[in-house]
Amino acid sequence: MIIRKILIFILLIVKIFLGFLFLREQLTPLLFLAVISPVFCAIFYWLLKDMIRNKSWRLALLTLDLFVPFYGLLSVFLAFGLSFFFSYSTKSKEESESFYLKDFEKNIVTKQNNIEFAQIESFKDKETAFIQPYLDIFQGKNTDLKIDACIKLSAFDDAASVKLLKIALQDDQYDVRYMANNALDKIEKKFMLDLEQLSKLISKYPETIENYLSRSEVYSQLYATGILDDTISKYFLGKALVDLEYVCKHQPENFFVYMKLAYIHTQLAQFEELLAIADTALSLNIDENESNKMLFFRAEALFALRDFDAVAATVKLINLKKVKYDKILVSASYWRGIFEPA
Repeated sequence: MIIRKILIFILLIVKIFLGFLFLREQLTPLLFLAVISPVFCAIFYWLLKDMIRNKSWRLALLTLDLFVPFYGLLSVFLAFGLSFFFSYSTKSKEESESFYLKDFEKNIVTKQNNIEFAQIESFKDKETAFIQPYLDIFQGKNTDLKIDACIKLSAFDDAASVKLLKIALQDDQYDVRYMANNALDKIEKKFMLDLEQLSKLISKYPETIENYLSRSEVYSQLYATGILDDTISKYFLGKALVDLEYVCKHQPENFFVYMKLAYIHTQLAQFEELLAIADTALSLNIDENESNKMLFFRAEALFALRDFDAVAATVKLINLKKVKYDKILVSASYWRGIFEPA
């Protein structure tokens, strides 16, 4: 910010000097008005973006400088000079009124610390703790803070961030909608770049199994974010399935691959395939925690296929005392309550 102000000051002095030469007829009107003035306007437009966030105001200011050079130059000088006053006067405002990303991050950290992350155990509660401070900002009236929130969220690539940015897309202010759209575009491009690089690696080294596994993970993450519409998301999930099936052929003892396959078949509602994957995985030498997770997938497949006797038999095998995931515990307990005799 300070460097920008120094550059603006230098450019203003240079523009004033060139204007003086123009008045003394040492520069031709064509050179000054058609070359020098437009070049300086373009540079000022970029340098003033931190001082004047509203693009329409910034464009109007520099259009004035372009067509009425000396009055316009005065307005740029005033904007530059008054920025010191405004930056000083906003220091006493609350953090939620700050226009800059550092203050925004401090605001978020403060709110999240108040939620006491150390005492939060479930993933759902942690996600809520992450979302709520941003939700407060997007439901508020501070446009600049919303823009900074969009910038911050563009660095993440998870479903919670995408959900928040989609809320920002509905904002009344164009600048907020514009930044939210840019943030979503940035997240999507990151995924696409990762997929492109991994595909190139696979083409170059087709025998390296880890690259197929990495690409399937990117496909799955892209689906999980919800950034794309349902049809395209499921297409990418299908691509992840193809990569995982290839890995499974070469690494038939890799339980992690079976877990990923089970998840994808669940999302695609392919329950017969899910049942086959679960049975294969359960035949491996796996520990009780892994067994509980796969038995849960097996019970889900059987429940969807309406084989309730098999659901009851499968649920009996799940050791509820050793289950580490709330969803498995709640669903398995519910099934036991239905299918087991009182």
